[in-house]
Amino acid sequence: MNKLLHAGIVRLLTRKSLWISCAATFLFEAVAIVENYISAKDIGIIPSLDSIFFMFMLGVMFLVPVAAAFFIGPEHHDGAIRGKLATGARRRDVYISNLCLSALAAVMICASGVIAGLAFGLPLLGGFETGAAKAAVMISCAFFISVSVAAISTVIMMLIWNSTVSSVAVIVAAILIFAVGFYIHNRLSAPEMTNAYVMVVNGEVIEPQPIPNRNYIAPGTLRSALEFVDAALPGGQLVSLVNESVPHPALMILYSAALFMVVTAVGVAVFEKKDLR
Repeated sequence: MNKLLHAGIVRLLTRKSLWISCAATFLFEAVAIVENYISAKDIGIIPSLDSIFFMFMLGVMFLVPVAAAFFIGPEHHDGAIRGKLATGARRRDVYISNLCLSALAAVMICASGVIAGLAFGLPLLGGFETGAAKAAVMISCAFFISVSVAAISTVIMMLIWNSTVSSVAVIVAAILIFAVGFYIHNRLSAPEMTNAYVMVVNGEVIEPQPIPNRNYIAPGTLRSALEFVDAALPGGQLVSLVNESVPHPALMILYSAALFMVVTAVGVAVFEKKDLR
């Protein structure tokens, strides 16, 4: 395992795709903060750092799978995985080493966004309104989400042997995870009542009366199930983090860790029995 990790780290750190992903995340966060600062300054209102800080996570959701695809994909194409097994490496060790390296890439990409957020956000917007301790917990959530996305990307890349198909699949999976998370979060955020259109009759404004919102999901089995999906999967977690709507950060970390372990256990079990011919 140690040899696999050492060789993998050397190869990972020489991948241009990793450093491009880190640079893109840094730049995305820096531009987001500077643009918001300039726009808000023009109208005399400076936004809080809390409201903008986690914008970089939108890039992490897609750049982590890309980094995994560029790192693990060539191993399929070049026959490196078969070579490792031929030299006596266990399948479990091969899988876990690639998972660790994907997680390392995810941490580096996420750290790039955090560094940019602190480097540009603190001088321009000041400190976190929620306090340094709460901000540290929320940043920890971001790292856990990133690593859970790495676990999902790894299982796809390791179990789909065709490097082209697996690379496309991992990007499509990231898009679906985000889209589903965004949709569910919005549905859960829909109010029970909504206002009708304002009417003007003979020049008199008639106040609208609240009407039932057909997009509202009432308490029950469906809402409970959707709340669990929203809290447990990376898509909903990411939207919650960006929107500053994380009531229980510790629970988010727990869900991310649980997802990481479940996906890894399934991935290792299937890879152990996979026909690699």
